[in-house]
Amino acid sequence: MARFSRLTILLLAILLSACNPIRHRVYHIETFQQLATDWEQRLYDEFQREAAFYDRVDFSFNVAENSGEMAEQIAKAIQKGVDAIVVNPFEGDDILPYLNSAYDSGINVIYVGQKFDTQKYTSFVRTDNEEIGRMAAEYVCEQIPAGGDIIMLESFRDAPFYLERHDTFLKIIREHGIDVAASFDTGWDRETARTGMDSLAVVLKGRTIDLIVAFHDGSIIGAYESE
Repeated sequence: MARFSRLTILLLAILLSACNPIRHRVYHIETFQQLATDWEQRLYDEFQREAAFYDRVDFSFNVAENSGEMAEQIAKAIQKGVDAIVVNPFEGDDILPYLNSAYDSGINVIYVGQKFDTQKYTSFVRTDNEEIGRMAAEYVCEQIPAGGDIIMLESFRDAPFYLERHDTFLKIIREHGIDVAASFDTGWDRETARTGMDSLAVVLKGRTIDLIVAFHDGSIIGAYESE
């Protein structure tokens, strides 16, 4: 996770230095973050820690509970004329016009983790989701080389980052005779995963399940805690 924030801040330093020849000025950067999951919380914490090492960069941290609130925060940043916006966006059409407007006005827009379908951004810092799906699939295939059944705990099924992981994972395990016996959406919520697994235990009673798979720590912990 630290590599995520360090790379982003380093990239910002390079970009801002190149865009403005005035030395020793203070650059104003605002980050926009949703704290819906443990992943976002860790990303937010890493940003705060790393920002302390840059004395010529003024960081402001914004946390939003929904897309409408994030859109309002971004609008205020545009009015202030910040040098850069770093955003891990909510899904929602109400945010994109503001980010596009920021880019058009000369503000650097850096997406982290996921982005909208737009060409109006300075950089996109992301994970290799297909590689994550491939690594997970290869591990599952090693554990049950003769094939078998698994349960998948899914989340944000329509999100591009999840689809990249999910589709790659399914393609590989199916080639090795592994089937998904059941799946449900946990919303990356530990308690939802726990209660969902309790329900599946009744539905799948008598059927052998070889593994439970999730792309989120909280979901798999919830499954482990189920009865």
